[in-house]
Amino acid sequence: VSKYKPQYVPKFVTEEEFFSNYFSHILALRISCGVPDRRIVLVGSKNPVKLKASKLAFKDAFNEAEYEQLEFVAVSAQSLVPDQPIGDVETKQGAINRARYCYDNCGKVGVDPNQVVYTVGLEGGIQETEQGYECFAWITVFKPEQNVQSSSRTASFELPNGLVRLLRTGVELGTADDMLYKRVNAKQHDGTVGKLTKGAIDRTEYYRHCAILALAPFANPEIHSVE
Repeated sequence: VSKYKPQYVPKFVTEEEFFSNYFSHILALRISCGVPDRRIVLVGSKNPVKLKASKLAFKDAFNEAEYEQLEFVAVSAQSLVPDQPIGDVETKQGAINRARYCYDNCGKVGVDPNQVVYTVGLEGGIQETEQGYECFAWITVFKPEQNVQSSSRTASFELPNGLVRLLRTGVELGTADDMLYKRVNAKQHDGTVGKLTKGAIDRTEYYRHCAILALAPFANPEIHSVE
């Protein structure tokens, strides 16, 4: 739709108001002409693991007809928290920020905001414990149409001493994993959870279940009070 963007904006309206109305009319025209409306889910990461986990979660949470209407777009979203978040508050805020960033900046990836039905933010974090550190993640799903979001936390697991020593020097978990286990970009594959569980739970599955829980209020609105 953005290719139809006009070069001139009347001075009696703001640019934001003008383009909002303009794209709404273009979209209505496309629909009236039989062009199907796009229903886009923006995922706040270019990491293929996070994108795949999000797709699988939507597929599990919604019926086949609903899922088939969805188009997924990966966005390099800012978390606005440290590269290695520590604690639930910081990690959850990172997930929220990524989900909101996707919608607020959808024009940068050529997506009309009227076509965005959901955005997803995923953020991994660590927390100090009596034994050392535990690892977990937060996932936030945002529904722009209602300005409502839902968040869920993964299960947590203890990290081995080798990783803990590196984390305490300020190294991010993904980098520490690669250094300790002589791997390359493990966070885009099975992740630390995959290594520690011998593949019983890889990073995709680890995120998928959490994302389904974050989607529950939207997939099951009769019980939840989101809608």
